[in-house]
Amino acid sequence: MIVIDTFGKIRGAKNLGNKNAYNVDVDDLSPIHDLAKRKHIAIIFVHHQRKGETEDIFDSSSGTLGITGTADTLIVLLRNRSTDLQILRITGRDMKDDIEIGLSFEDGIWQKEKADPKKERRSGLKDSILDWARGHGGLISTREFCLAMGVSRSQFYARAADLMREGRIEKVEGGYRLVK
Repeated sequence: MIVIDTFGKIRGAKNLGNKNAYNVDVDDLSPIHDLAKRKHIAIIFVHHQRKGETEDIFDSSSGTLGITGTADTLIVLLRNRSTDLQILRITGRDMKDDIEIGLSFEDGIWQKEKADPKKERRSGLKDSILDWARGHGGLISTREFCLAMGVSRSQFYARAADLMREGRIEKVEGGYRLVK
């Protein structure tokens, strides 16, 4: 096994000229991918994520889809600063289903959690929405919340719909507000 930390350090700066960025990423990674297949070894690249959240693991990687598309397996650590539960998400060509593992980090050691990561992530965002409203006079501006918290509008709307069904917030002109 070879671990390369980070892809950007071995790649260096690129002058694309008139080349397509996706094709440059694929061209850079394909020889390494071919070497791993030929030698039957794992080559792991450490790479960074974009800012903000996304439901699609392929959209979370910094750079083009050429990076994630060339890899056989993706392992992404999704960090949420509003909860102790972090999520290790794994997907790959040879996998029937994606895997999500809840993890916590304490005293320098990662521990597997029994909690359902998807449920915890939804719960954490709902709590963040409610906390935001309490700190802003009971009102929630979708735009301001999403920009400040780095979440997508679709994620916000899904959790806001949950909170409305629970009777905890209501839709008002310009956003949402806490129900008294």
